[in-house]
Amino acid sequence: MIKLLKMLQSEGYRITYLGWDRKCSSLFSYRQMEHNYYRDVIMLARAPFGFRSLPFLPFWWLFTSICLLRLKWDVVHALNCPSIIPAIIAAKLKNKPVIYDVEDTYIDQLVPSLNFLRSIGISIEKLCMKLVDAVILVDNMQVEEFSAIPIPILL
Repeated sequence: MIKLLKMLQSEGYRITYLGWDRKCSSLFSYRQMEHNYYRDVIMLARAPFGFRSLPFLPFWWLFTSICLLRLKWDVVHALNCPSIIPAIIAAKLKNKPVIYDVEDTYIDQLVPSLNFLRSIGISIEKLCMKLVDAVILVDNMQVEEFSAIPIPILL
């Protein structure tokens, strides 16, 4: 990720990274820090990973939405499924573009063996992809998995 941040900064972008520290001891707070290449705003909220994280996603969506609506920005680069929904909402409200970077299929992390839930998760991701300006996929298998999406796909 640092490589991406450095590259974007070298092109003149001022980067704000929104993240979630799930391993902290806080019930819910945040921290903001300035770094050489970017500023980060981190939600501090202890939460599990995998399927048990689903009830905690609305907290992440609320935090991300508030940050995106309050901050000034030109482009939102949403990384993976948990960040795309608030990114789309904020971008539509601010009339700004969204780039959706799919490093992995999120539903596979949650319920890798339940095909009916996987198909629902893939459908949600495909719907989100139709609402963004560009999608970054990491390999040709993802291109096949998310086929028939009428937006620019970058590898």
